[in-house]
Amino acid sequence: MPTTEPLHTGDDAARLSHPALRRSLVWGAWAALGLAVIGGGVGFLTGGVPALLGAVIGTLVAVFFMAITAASLLWVNRRAGRENYVVVLAAVVMGGWFVKFIAFVAVLVLLRQVPGLNQWALYLSVIAGVLVSLVVDILSFAKSRTPYVGDVALPKPAPGLDGSGSS
Repeated sequence: MPTTEPLHTGDDAARLSHPALRRSLVWGAWAALGLAVIGGGVGFLTGGVPALLGAVIGTLVAVFFMAITAASLLWVNRRAGRENYVVVLAAVVMGGWFVKFIAFVAVLVLLRQVPGLNQWALYLSVIAGVLVSLVVDILSFAKSRTPYVGDVALPKPAPGLDGSGSS
């Protein structure tokens, strides 16, 4: 009878997402830089300095709030394998969404009151930043080789079937 052993333990299984989360943060930073340059340039050409500031600030706001998700998941995955890991994960994800939503609305309300800031450039760059961040997250996780399951035990190959040619 073939013996089985788990491919990954609970600690390793949660950390398999680290490369994808890090890739998401790095690609997100590069995408934000590109979006700020493009949005700022278009804003400056269409509305001058107020639109340039609105586009750059809007991009920074969107990307900052989106990066919080990946960073918080990297932080939570340090606790993988502990007894209360699932509870901490749920608390961070749900609490993070709630706090980010409230903070995002508060930031937009505060930025709305800043004189000399082009609101259209601000809002359009926030929307573009969110969309770009979603695309970056999708691509970084699609390119990862993260297994769908963590604690899977596969049987060892039978003697002679391991490709070594000997029985």
